[in-house]
Amino acid sequence: MKNLIIVLSLIAMLTTFSCTRNKKADLVIINGKVLTINKDNPTVEAIAVKGETIIAIGTTSTISKYIEK
Repeated sequence: MKNLIIVLSLIAMLTTFSCTRNKKADLVIINGKVLTINKDNPTVEAIAVKGETIIAIGTTSTISKYIEK
């Protein structure tokens, strides 16, 4: 039972990461200073937006993968 839970957790994580990796943003703002409401991460330097939804925030190098080339 423990192994089944571990395998299902790994599948869920891989599915989540694979889905977000292919998503390209409509708008990417990099090399900025964005204030967030997260007290653990109050400022970030980049943001990715798809439609009317913020899909990711973080460092410029992390968010650059959302730029369609």
